[in-house]
Amino acid sequence: MRMLSRACFFVFRNERYREHRYRSAIAVVILALIVVLQSGCSLLPKAASSNIGGSRAADLLSENDRLALANIHDVLSQLLEPRVTTVQVGPTISPYEMHMIELMADSGYGIQRVDADQGAAFLSVLRTPAEQVKADSVVNFRVHVGVLGIIRDYDYSDNGRVKPAAAMEIAGSRDTATLDDSLFKLSDTETEKVTRIEYAQANPFADRMPIISLITNDVVLSVTQQATNGASLSALNSGKVEVKNLYFGTSDAFTDLRAKQTRIQSEVVIFPNDSMRLGNAGKEQIEKFLKKFKQNTDMIGLVGCSNGPTSLEIGNEGLALGRSKRVTEELLSLGVARERIIDEGCWSPASAGARFPSRGVVLELLRLPLG
Repeated sequence: MRMLSRACFFVFRNERYREHRYRSAIAVVILALIVVLQSGCSLLPKAASSNIGGSRAADLLSENDRLALANIHDVLSQLLEPRVTTVQVGPTISPYEMHMIELMADSGYGIQRVDADQGAAFLSVLRTPAEQVKADSVVNFRVHVGVLGIIRDYDYSDNGRVKPAAAMEIAGSRDTATLDDSLFKLSDTETEKVTRIEYAQANPFADRMPIISLITNDVVLSVTQQATNGASLSALNSGKVEVKNLYFGTSDAFTDLRAKQTRIQSEVVIFPNDSMRLGNAGKEQIEKFLKKFKQNTDMIGLVGCSNGPTSLEIGNEGLALGRSKRVTEELLSLGVARERIIDEGCWSPASAGARFPSRGVVLELLRLPLG
């Protein structure tokens, strides 16, 4: 708090220098700092949280908790294929979430940091204390990745040995999965009773849940940049994932996932000026592009572009991400799974030169090397 107070004092002191071209940017930064001060400690990391890397979370959990999460991860990896799926994780995570992240990273999932609970594959892990469930010795784990949820009760009462206390419940997917309870060494009677999967409906309002946004350095910089008539630094793509504006350089949104892929093919789908209409020519180009696409090993990278003057109220950002969203919709209609699409953007009122087209979507075919 003392550092934030000094920062505010510094901004107010320097406000005495009233050069016209910086006045609006300084005012916006002051407003953002005031919001942070009013929010107080709610924006600070929790003491129980831990960063990815360093000591492994397995050292912080009991063996029973590790076995329960491994059991859930085994089913999760069957429903969301590793190596071609990126999950989003927030800035503050529990040891249970950190251990699940480690399991997923070891399996080949891409892991993306976001500033809040946003993203089509946002990960959360909840461990319900025993006193809140039906028996003193029973712990409930709920693992959610976007709309997919995996839920199961575990009994910790058998002389310190964990075992499933109920069937595994899957919400948000009807895909077939195989449940392997062999690590628990159950008796035949116990296996017959609990080793099964039950399916439930996903949250019907999942797509309408509000996206929580926090005041971060990137947010302050973005607002300041817009106040001085520049392009925004980041935005939400069609999958509700925050992506950086590639006009200003490389993005870290899908870096981990892209690093595992080889670019096989790249081309540009051109859009009319100030338009998000794909047209028949664009549809035919995408359909032809997909002839080399392999569902089991490939991903498609998209970069929606709008660089140059525009008369539309949605601006370059809306045009760029709107074009990328339109191509995403076309890919989905042709049978490409949503998790196989990397959706980014490049926008600016000025030209991006040879790096990106002025109006269009860059299509990339990305392939995972064999072996």
